[in-house]
This record gives sequence, C-alpha cells and structure tokens, in this order.
Amino acid sequence: MGAYNVLECLFIITIVTVSAKPIDVNEILRIEDVVLPEIVSQETFEVVNATRNSTNSFMRNTIGDGMAYTDFRVELTPNVADGTFTGRLEVDVLALTTAARDSDVLFYVGDLDIKEVLFTFGQGTHQMAVASFGVNDDDILEIEPGVNSNQFRFFIEYSGDLQPAGTGLYAGRYGTETYVGMNLHPIYARRVFPCMDEPTLTAKFKFTFKNLNYQHIVSNSALEDNSDDTFRTLESPPHLWGMVAHNLAIINTPIQNAPLFARPGLTGQMSQPSVAINSYYNFLNAWTNRSFVDIIADQNGNMNILALPDVSKDWNSLSTVGIWEPYIMMTEDCSIRQRSLAFPKIAEAMARQWFGGVIYPRNWAHEWVLSGLATYAGWEAYKEFQSDGTSTVVSVLDAHTLFVTEIIQESLLLDAYSSARILEPANIFNEDVIRDHIHGLLKYKAPAILRMFRLLLGDADNDFVHLGARARLNTGAFQPIDSDDFIDSMNSYWLAAGGNDHEYIKDTLTPWIKNNGYPVLNVLLRRGGVFVSQERFGFASQTPVSYDIPITFTTSVNPNFVDTMYPSGTLGGTDTIDMDLDEEDWVLFNIQGQGYYRVNYDPELWETLTEVLDDPDQREDIHPLNRGTLVDDALNLARGRRLTYEIAFNLVLTMQHETNYPAWKAFVRNMEFLRKRLVAMVTEDEI
Repeated sequence: MGAYNVLECLFIITIVTVSAKPIDVNEILRIEDVVLPEIVSQETFEVVNATRNSTNSFMRNTIGDGMAYTDFRVELTPNVADGTFTGRLEVDVLALTTAARDSDVLFYVGDLDIKEVLFTFGQGTHQMAVASFGVNDDDILEIEPGVNSNQFRFFIEYSGDLQPAGTGLYAGRYGTETYVGMNLHPIYARRVFPCMDEPTLTAKFKFTFKNLNYQHIVSNSALEDNSDDTFRTLESPPHLWGMVAHNLAIINTPIQNAPLFARPGLTGQMSQPSVAINSYYNFLNAWTNRSFVDIIADQNGNMNILALPDVSKDWNSLSTVGIWEPYIMMTEDCSIRQRSLAFPKIAEAMARQWFGGVIYPRNWAHEWVLSGLATYAGWEAYKEFQSDGTSTVVSVLDAHTLFVTEIIQESLLLDAYSSARILEPANIFNEDVIRDHIHGLLKYKAPAILRMFRLLLGDADNDFVHLGARARLNTGAFQPIDSDDFIDSMNSYWLAAGGNDHEYIKDTLTPWIKNNGYPVLNVLLRRGGVFVSQERFGFASQTPVSYDIPITFTTSVNPNFVDTMYPSGTLGGTDTIDMDLDEEDWVLFNIQGQGYYRVNYDPELWETLTEVLDDPDQREDIHPLNRGTLVDDALNLARGRRLTYEIAFNLVLTMQHETNYPAWKAFVRNMEFLRKRLVAMVTEDEI
C-alpha cells in the first residue's frame, strides 16, 4: 500500500459519527459515553455525575490525635423545598493521652454552619457552653471545651445545604417527584455532620431522619426498636453508610432480599436486568465465598437496588445500591450499546458491596485495590452471566472483548497523558485530591493491571487475584486494607502453588502502581529472531522507568491466540527471542491485548502486518482483539511520535475489510484527535 492520502483518511473519518469531546484526564473519565434516549421514557432529567466540587483543602493526616470518637447520634431534618437541612449531633469523645486532655477537639465540617456547641464531661449530665468554637480555613471545627477531662459529650447544632449532585445529603428530582438521598462515600460525611471522616477511624452511628414524607426510607442500617426513623450502624468508618427516602415502587424482587425499586410505570423494562441481578448475586456469593446475608447481619437485611433517574455517580454504601436508571431499566428491544454499558455497571455496583463494603482502604491512596477488585469481580460475574445459560440476551458483545476495549484500551489512552494520576500515591488527605484520585484513572487502570497479573501469575485453572481477594474478604472483614495486605494474600496461594520468591509479586507490581504511563515494547527483526526492548510511553516525554513486562506472542508460522495468552515470563530490559520467520511471515506480541503496554514494530514488520490486514482472507488469521490492538497502538504511537503517521494511516486504511467491533472501537476512540488536525489541512471544497 502506498503513502497515505489525507482525503482518503478524511473519508474514513466521516463514515462514522464521533461524539467524543476533549477531556481533562483528572476530571470525569468517560463514565458514560452517551445518554441513551430509548431507555427510560420520554421524560428528560438532569443527570448528575458528581466527581468534583469546590472545597477548601487540608493536609492533616488525622484529626484529634490522641482522641477517640466513639458514638455519633445524628439527627437530620431536610427541607427539600428550600434546599437546606438542619442537624443535631450528640457525640462522645475520649481523650486518650495527657496531651489530648489539654487539646482542642477537632471535627471535619465541610460547608456546615455551626450554630451552637454545648458539652458535658466526666459522668456529668449538665450541659454547658464550650469556652470557644470556630471553623478554620481548612473547614475544621475547633472546639475548646475550657475544661480538662478524659471524657466529653458534645451537643452540636448546625445547618447546611442539600447537595444537588448525589453526594452527601442531597435532594433528587424526577418529573414532579423528589427523593432524599445520603451517600457519604468517600469524604462527604463532613458535609452532613461534624465527624472524623477518615477510613481508618471507626465509630458507632445512629441516624435519625425527620420531615421525610416518603413511602419508603431504605438504609443499610437496622431500625432502632420501636422506631421508624432512627437507624443504627455497626462500628465502621462513616463512608459506608447511606439512605434513600423515596416514592419509588418495588417493581420486582430478582432474588430474595434484593428488591428492585424504580419509578412506577417502568415494570416492562426490568425483565433482563432482573435476570442479571439474580445471576450476579449468586455468582458473587460463590466467588467471594462470603454470603451477602452474612455481610448484612444485624443490619438492614436487604440489598436494596434503586434505579436513580437523575444521578449516575457510583453508589458505595452497604446494602443500598443506587444505579443510574439507564443502566438498569431496559426495554426488550434496547440497543446493543445500552446493554453493553448497563450489564457490567450493574455487576460492578453489586460487587462493591464486598469490595469497598466488607473491606475498605486504609488510606484513599489504596483505593485502587478495592476499585480494581470490584470491577474485576463484576466483570467475572458478567462473563458468567453470558455463559451460564440464564441470559436470553444473545446480541450483547462478548464480555472478554468489552473488557479489552472499554477497560484496558480506555486506560491506556488516559494513562498516556502526563497529568494522569498514579495508582498508588503516598497517603492522601486533601479533599480535592481524594475525589480526583478515586473517580479518575484508577477505575480503568486498576482492573486492567489486575487482569494482566492474573494471567502472569496463574493459568487457566489458577487465578491468584481471585484467591487473594477471597481470602482477604474472609479473614479481614470490616477491616481496612492496603496493597501490601492484598499482595500478602495473593502470595500465600501463589507460593503454595510453586512460586519461589515471596518478593516477586510486590517487586513486579510496584512500577505499575507507583508510576503513571506504561511501557512500549519495541520489536525489531534480526537474523534468526527478533530483538525486543522497552521504553516508557506517554504523549509527553517522561523519565525512564523499567517494568517487568509480561511477554506473550505468536507467529504466522503457527498462529495461536488462545494457549499463548498466558505469559511465559517477563522482560525487564532487552532480549533476543529466537524464531524462524520467512520474508512474508509476521509476529504479534501482546496476545488478545491483555497486557498493559503497547507494541511498536520495526517498519518492515508494520508493512507485513498491513499487507496481511489488507487481504480479506489473511486478516482473519489474526484474532479480532489483536486487530483492534494494532489499530489502537498504531494511532497512539503516531500521536506519541514513536511511529510515522504514514505507517499508521496505511494500517488504518485496511479497515475497509473490518467487520468486528474491537478495531472499529479503537478507530472511533482515536479519530477526534486526528479529525481536528486533518480537517485543518484541507478546504471545505476538497472535502
């Protein structure tokens, strides 16, 4: 094929509709590509995905050093009409050290307006005013009791604004109806009541909700005896707890203890998701070896699944699973696109009950472990759903394919920006940084890395990611974890199965989670084989990092895209791989695109691969996922100045023969960047 022609490439670009917009990688990261109009009804709602808010920052690692915050009794009275609420907090605080007895008592308070602070001390019951209180520039409430004691009880009156975006205590709306929700994950408890609001600081909570004139109030907490508005929790960090007061109807119960709430009138749209929920529930119980019934012991008793009409943000509270309505309500003739988005989203939301609920991060820097495992387990449940015979959805794209195109390749694109966040930074405490971190790249990169290590460490019969996750769930329930805890859990099984180096997993994993970007594998033809080397990839220059890259490959001499998916080893620097290749033979690395890296071939190999792809018969010798990976790698390598656009466009022009999804997905993902630059090169008349 000759040199690329700009008009030819423009023609290819115009045969598809590209709706992507430029994004800041640290803001909203393609959480939903499109709003799907056929899914709910003819009504239009304002849909909110809250991953950012303006807040003051603070850099404390804990508040109240030497203090123990033991019991919180919170009374909340929302006023939906004017968008505000009032609150009253009664909290017990113990001073554990001599220094703490003389210190101010501190609480995070977000944007709360503190009206009054009273206290008692010791065993006394007489309430008195504190010596002083005030909120500093870091939104921390500082209380000086004026009395030295090792035991305080504070009574705090305050008010605040209902949040509009599915975070904190908020008012949701659909049509003429409203509902009130409380979602405290990750650090929104401080916008609802004065608290400590850190994952390692636990306490007992009671929430009382007043002025909620709705048919249902669902929460992950159990009701107090003889009460219909006060809920008590197990001892835990505050971010695990949530509530929704609503007039939604129970339109189905896919499985015992899992009612599905949605707007009345949507009963004809729940049959497919109900089957999926049933399948996922049973799968996750078995996969984790921890029954959901055990998780919610002494609590609500249900997994309440709510189709939220106006909020697409991930819901993370125990027992209360909020899912954006288009992800869970589907007509029988809904689009493949909607199904491909919705079914994994349902699975991920349910998996977060275990990963993020039963175990949670020691610091938000370790959220990648929980987020990665929830997505990993959710997609395993989705794959099982497609293959277990319960699904009647025959037109859904293969889950294995979608994981590559929607998770791995999406992450590779976002992670190439110099502003991409690393998976595991140093411990983070700044409110903005926490939100950017947990709602950012790690949603894609964490499960992608786990998938690669699953293949590196195991085989078809052994998944050490799964075994390590299950062990942690069952030995450290309702305890914080960090990456070392998870690595130890994997190690215990991997070493028992024949692994010979207890530092191998950590040493191999560290460069992937402690740096942004990833490697590109360079493949050069040599007499009797190929020479492979690596360099760090990004759209801007970055300092070198050495990775241990799991290597998989196959050749045209004996093409095998199944058995070769499990790496036989890793590349830490350079190597020569012996193989017999004739002039027209090819070699392909990164089988089925499972590795978290790109591959750049020398010009001769790119030309051979392009000629194969341009032959309608020969191109079928290459797995569809590898055809997609070639397109994705070529266009991104050209963008990163590792490959000429002449080579990339010549390969892209073979797409006239392509009928499978992966290559077209890769093409569409990358075209907006190219379209803007190519259109500037021609006039309107030439187009």
